[in-house]
Amino acid sequence: MSFHKSLVANLQMKGSWLTTGTDHQITMTKKFGHQIVSFILEKHRDGLYSIVPNGYAFQSTVSHWDYVDEERRLSRNKNIITSFVRALKEVKMWDFITNKNFVQVNVKNKKSNKGKVDSELKDLIWKS
Repeated sequence: MSFHKSLVANLQMKGSWLTTGTDHQITMTKKFGHQIVSFILEKHRDGLYSIVPNGYAFQSTVSHWDYVDEERRLSRNKNIITSFVRALKEVKMWDFITNKNFVQVNVKNKKSNKGKVDSELKDLIWKS
């Protein structure tokens, strides 16, 4: 069994996210409340992976018009991103991610404690 297929199998057995895979990517999906959120892990030729946030289907409840095609929004929810990263760490896949810094502190959020949020993010991304 290839390393890629082993990672997919590991995520399927041990992970808390629904995981599917093709030869060149892994899709991880989980339901949070009424939202179904997905992340895609794209495989590179060197065997490493990049995180591609895929987000969730969005439909406005206040707009008069809506798109015929599904609109997708990227999830910025701290709990969702934390769950995703922890799932990758749980199966030891985090070491193979090239863009670990795929999220950053939102400096435009005037309500958050930037120091605390930055510390939480660093702990999530860089600690085992």
